[in-house]
Amino acid sequence: MQRLAVILEDGIIIDEERKNLLATVRHVTGTDTDESGLSYETSAEVWEDSVDGLKLVASVFCLTGDFVSGDRESVDARLCCLGAETNSSINKSVNYLVIGTLASRDWLYTS
Repeated sequence: MQRLAVILEDGIIIDEERKNLLATVRHVTGTDTDESGLSYETSAEVWEDSVDGLKLVASVFCLTGDFVSGDRESVDARLCCLGAETNSSINKSVNYLVIGTLASRDWLYTS
C-alpha cells in the first residue's frame, strides 16, 4: 500500500511508476509468466485472520476481482459494518486496494 501512496502522492503517474505498479499487480494476482506463457504464484489461500496494523474505521477501500469469501457486494457490506468506507475506483482517497483471490487478468489492461 505504501508503494501505491507514493505513486499517487503527486497526482501524476509516470511511465516508470506505471510499470512498477503493473509488475506488483501481476505478482499479486499470479499473472507473472515464464517463457511458456504459463502463470505461476497464484494463491488459493483464504485470509480469515485479522491483519496486524490494518486500520478499518474511517479507511477507504477499493475492491477488485472476485472473492472466495463472497461476492464483492458482501465484502463491501462487511467492510462497511466494520466502520470502513469503499470506493468503486482507485484515487487519492483510497487507503487500501484489495485484489480478490480470483482477480481477472483483464484488470491489468484497464485502469
